[in-house]
Amino acid sequence: MNGNTLPLVARLTELMPWRFRSKNNLMMATANWFFEGIRKTVPVKVAEASDVEIHSLICHRDVNMMLTSAKSFLRFLPSAALVLHDDGSITPSDIGLFEKHVPGARIVSRAEADAAMREALPADVYAQRAKYFFLLKLFDFNHFHRGTKTILLDSDIVFLNEPREIIEWANTPNAAPFYNEDWCPSYRAKTIPEGVELPPKLNAGFMGYDGRFDLREIWECCQGVDYWLEDQTIYALLLAGSGAKALDPHRYRVYTGGPVEPTTPMVHFISPNRFTTLLYPRLARKVHQSLR
Repeated sequence: MNGNTLPLVARLTELMPWRFRSKNNLMMATANWFFEGIRKTVPVKVAEASDVEIHSLICHRDVNMMLTSAKSFLRFLPSAALVLHDDGSITPSDIGLFEKHVPGARIVSRAEADAAMREALPADVYAQRAKYFFLLKLFDFNHFHRGTKTILLDSDIVFLNEPREIIEWANTPNAAPFYNEDWCPSYRAKTIPEGVELPPKLNAGFMGYDGRFDLREIWECCQGVDYWLEDQTIYALLLAGSGAKALDPHRYRVYTGGPVEPTTPMVHFISPNRFTTLLYPRLARKVHQSLR
């Protein structure tokens, strides 16, 4: 292999559509097919109002993943409310699917959210939210919150066993916030405000806190560190000094490889290597079977 081969391969790869550049990418682009089994499971009734609200950002590409995540969790916490936030790609068919499988869930359309946020945010902050869709998990989740406890739930999570710690948290007044511990430092802003001690390795894909954050507090955090790309960094700032506790990473896994113990309550299959093995859809199929 001569010295020009690798650059040529790299250039050719860049010309290929993203989905064809790796097995992981192809499976991410066609994830609904791998999680079709969730559509054969019985509905999980959701509380229309609850002190505990689960908030999730949903997209058309991952509707079956999201249903798997939500239904696998709600079977252990049926008293919680579920609020689904449309990223703008959800179709009427998708809405019908959620209404069938998680009846009682509240779906916030992108149009409804945009109208509310245009009124609630300064124009420059609204422009950042419109540009970086992960900011919906900051501004929208908190604006549309009606309960006394908030849980953030990503679509790439599977609950395999009862999450005892989370059920206890949900039933404990004034409990300290919790979060999924990431595999590496996850704070992305270039600066940290002086005197602020961040929760280490915070992953915002699964976390919980009391109440909601004020929109002004959120955008002032963003402005203070000049960071708008995604929610995780700002949530770390918002939870600084709150006593937020990381979940046991051996029980609440951010998956980076290796076997999963039979007693593990939860596995979070983060996107960079979500489908490098077929473990994720295999575990999801087991959940689908148990939900039938």
